[in-house]
Amino acid sequence: MGVAASRSIVKTIFFLVALLLINYTPNSAASPLKADETLRLYRTQGYLTEDGGEWVIPLHGWVGELEEGSILRATFIKSLEEFAGEEWSESERELFEERIKPFLADDERGKEVEVVIGGVSKEIGPSSPDGHLYGAVSVPVDSVDEMTQLFANSNSAKARVLLLPQKGLSVVSDIDDTIKISNVSDKAALMKNTFLRPFLAVEGMSALYRSWEDRGAHFHYLSGSPWQLYSVLDDFIAENSFPEGAFYLRRIRFNPLHLGALFDDPKEFKISELEELFKRYPLRKFVLLGDSGEMDPEVYGEAARRHPERVNAIFIRDVTGDGRDGQRYLKAFKGVPKERWRLFKVGEELLNEDINY
Repeated sequence: MGVAASRSIVKTIFFLVALLLINYTPNSAASPLKADETLRLYRTQGYLTEDGGEWVIPLHGWVGELEEGSILRATFIKSLEEFAGEEWSESERELFEERIKPFLADDERGKEVEVVIGGVSKEIGPSSPDGHLYGAVSVPVDSVDEMTQLFANSNSAKARVLLLPQKGLSVVSDIDDTIKISNVSDKAALMKNTFLRPFLAVEGMSALYRSWEDRGAHFHYLSGSPWQLYSVLDDFIAENSFPEGAFYLRRIRFNPLHLGALFDDPKEFKISELEELFKRYPLRKFVLLGDSGEMDPEVYGEAARRHPERVNAIFIRDVTGDGRDGQRYLKAFKGVPKERWRLFKVGEELLNEDINY
């Protein structure tokens, strides 16, 4: 990159920082939503208490303003175009402008909202500086059943609540390069596949997951992608006929000085989220799917060592060409029975795998 281009990017970053500081207004007191603020509730999965008397339903939402045509938005788009060093097609620009919206939203802190599930009302919040807010609702088990179409409702926002029985099979699936082609190991290609191109499904994975769903499996989509991509990832799941499930994504607040946070190693995040799933569903068995592009083998190997009786199988999509007998896999799966993990490239290879034992 030339000196002039580097100076241009530095100037752009300082301008973006100034805009962020100008628009920053602290708000420590909790407050209700305003008319121009958006509430988004994310699909969630409930679990039964140990005595089976109540459903506990975790709640997660976001509050903010989706800015249209802001100076920050236009400047950011221009800076990325310069960084990419090539002109975008009209279709690429349209996709980019749609997908970048949540990253440039004005997050709202200190907001509280009332959520109603199965006739039970619960106030959640206040929202943190990045607009996220959390809570939980407990619903008597005799007031709903697992087949009920249950929703979390608040103002104009609504999210599906999936109720998982105490026993059964849970499939934890990564997204990028496991079910969606992303090319995570090539950051330039990852950026284009994330923001400029239609999402493409990995061959055979939708059919594989549906076959497992038919056998009673429930799905948890665990990814290092940020929550700002929730809507487009949820659309991808639906449009490609993957089973419905809850998402477990990373909280990343947009910062022009830390754009690289989009590509940070998600290993510790995934380990933490997996441990929470094992805790919520102590009687369920798990199948773990990921790819070799980042740290999924290491994350899942650690999970299998911690919970050897609960991890039925681990499947790693090979995107790096490392052999099963390579040092990486020998280390990642040390102590894990060889029959419990395997590599694959397309979904059809796993159709006859026994995942229930």
